[in-house]
Amino acid sequence: MELLIVLLAVVGLAVFWWARGNASARRPSRAAAPVRRTVAPPVPPAARPVTVPAEPGGPIPAIAAILEAGARSELDEAVLPELLQDFTLLTVDDLEPQRRNELVGQLSTVALPPRSAQQLMSPDFLADADTRKFTELVTHEPLLSGKVIGRVNSAFYGLSSPIVSVSHAVTYLGLNAVRNMALQFTLEQAFASDDPELQAFHARLFDAGTIAAELCALLGPKLGVRDVGAASTQTVLTFLGDFAMPSLLPPRVAIDQWPLGLLDRTANEQFTLGTNAAVIGALLMAEWGLPPAISDDVRDINRLLVTPAEGEMTPRKTRLALSYTCARIAEGIALGRIRDAGQIDPTNDAQVEFFHLRSYLAIPPLVRLPNLLAETGVRLAIARMIAASQRSREEAAS
Repeated sequence: MELLIVLLAVVGLAVFWWARGNASARRPSRAAAPVRRTVAPPVPPAARPVTVPAEPGGPIPAIAAILEAGARSELDEAVLPELLQDFTLLTVDDLEPQRRNELVGQLSTVALPPRSAQQLMSPDFLADADTRKFTELVTHEPLLSGKVIGRVNSAFYGLSSPIVSVSHAVTYLGLNAVRNMALQFTLEQAFASDDPELQAFHARLFDAGTIAAELCALLGPKLGVRDVGAASTQTVLTFLGDFAMPSLLPPRVAIDQWPLGLLDRTANEQFTLGTNAAVIGALLMAEWGLPPAISDDVRDINRLLVTPAEGEMTPRKTRLALSYTCARIAEGIALGRIRDAGQIDPTNDAQVEFFHLRSYLAIPPLVRLPNLLAETGVRLAIARMIAASQRSREEAAS
């Protein structure tokens, strides 16, 4: 509104001086006989044309440029979805100490992951672990290795011949895929439940994490992301708080609001709990003793919901934006919203979760991501993920 008033003032001043100059040119000399003028009724303002002269004396280019830039800025703000305009994403720092202690107390029933599972998430292990180290680590946890072998042989992968060992699973799926699978079983074990509805909810989260990690591994190398293992693992950890929500909310509420989308469910969580799943995930990672470097990256992945791209696209920003993109696509696949790889187009997705992400996709190297998603090989891989998720949902329903 202030910009509009300034603009009208500048235009009005220009019109006044132009009209005054014309009047001076037409003014009769003092020796001439007076001229009687008939004053026409004023033209209503809405109908009055305004002509700004292009000659010297009109608005100078610098002012016009400033006004144009200001108008564009207001337009950008107007385009921002209303839900995002009125939304503030709460962080751990927004928790009062008493409320933080209450939440940690409520989460005390969550099982602490075994030491070996915590090692799976350590930066050193992510950077240096080879197949032998990983296989030894998982094999020392019989429950974990059994779950990994069972998952590889599930309907999600639809294998024609069975996988009989962890090392066999690594050979077939790759180290990163099996490591993230083991990590997800650790999360599932921490929130184990006998409730069939909660088990189905955890299964959808599990599928979303698996698909998101696979997408990171598929797209990361094509975008020059070097630490793909870290990107995949951190993407899985963005779902940690979602696993915990049924421990803090009525389970049915947590189950029903997850399909609403990231923004809507986060707003509901903040209204009900005074915090959100991302904060709960951060509290759990702190309780589990995970390094700050991991929890900081997971926090910043979640913050892409409300954070536009600014400045240079560093390797870290590229990795975080890739993780966020893969998590959002994976949610759509796990929930059955995305049924064809051709539906995936983050630059044109109308969901509010993709609004700020588009500013990252306009900067290299992420500007190449939409074309990568359209490549035949990538679409075939995503089609396989979609089919796997469909089989998983059908198996859970039977």
